[in-house]
Amino acid sequence: MAPGRAARTRRGGVAAASAAPPPKERGRPRTGAFLVLLAGVLWGTMGAAQKVPDQMGGVASTGAFRTLLGGVCLLVAAGRAARPRRSPGARSLGALLLGGVSVGAFQILFFASMRHIGVAMGTVLTIGSSPVFAGLIVWVRTRRRPATHWWVATAATVLGCALLNGGAPSGSAGSPAPGIAMALAAGASYALFAVVSKPLIAAAPAQVVMGWMLLVAAVVLLPFALRDDLSWLAAADGLAVALYLGVVTTAGGFLVFGLGLRWVSPTTAATLSLVEPLTAAVLGFGLLGEPLTAAMLAGVCLLFAGLAWTALRPV
Repeated sequence: MAPGRAARTRRGGVAAASAAPPPKERGRPRTGAFLVLLAGVLWGTMGAAQKVPDQMGGVASTGAFRTLLGGVCLLVAAGRAARPRRSPGARSLGALLLGGVSVGAFQILFFASMRHIGVAMGTVLTIGSSPVFAGLIVWVRTRRRPATHWWVATAATVLGCALLNGGAPSGSAGSPAPGIAMALAAGASYALFAVVSKPLIAAAPAQVVMGWMLLVAAVVLLPFALRDDLSWLAAADGLAVALYLGVVTTAGGFLVFGLGLRWVSPTTAATLSLVEPLTAAVLGFGLLGEPLTAAMLAGVCLLFAGLAWTALRPV
């Protein structure tokens, strides 16, 4: 081999070796995928938990309480790390506020859409559209189209979500157009939250970023929460469920989601979050005795397949 060619080969080998991730880093995307799946499982227990007591508060008051409690828990756990050592840049502060507003807007729009188009369609449009919106936002920002296998896996999970919720009662009572618009806006809000959180978590502890976002979301929900009857917080069972929602599902769910987001893209995170309706459905079938149709079983299988594919090949 000629000396020049050998040198080029050695240099190419060094470059290729330096470009490859260290052995400890190669498993991090799958670890991140597992953490995002865990977050979705925790979020998926919310519906079943709220059916335990005889009475629970309205959507706004329950959401405001759990986001406030979740944010406080995360910031207290962060300790001194939650105190800003220097003034954050306008860009970081804007992203933090945008993420918090997106979390609050997601809850308001998601549940408001159900009044017009019912639980089934509202869930399908909101949860199913969020990964698509995340992919489009990232595509526009980075000029990089998401991988083909992500589109296939996302299509499978969205179809599974549609089949899973197709057997649920509609309960719609209103014009469908506003409900569809609100459901899609809720999906876009969740996608925006995932996208803006990614660079923030790369520069700061996940519990700090998620803690402040949850507090912003609580402020967004507060005006709507004041319209609800808050007497449910005085009942022992209502308060116990509210504490579970705030500490476990919100603080715990957002924390592991933030930790997972360090190692996977927002598009992958949004797709893996579809484990939430799968968890809710499994709890409904197993614990609450809800009916399981053949179409819903097919939806469970499709959802599981799409989630497994995304988790094994995270981007």
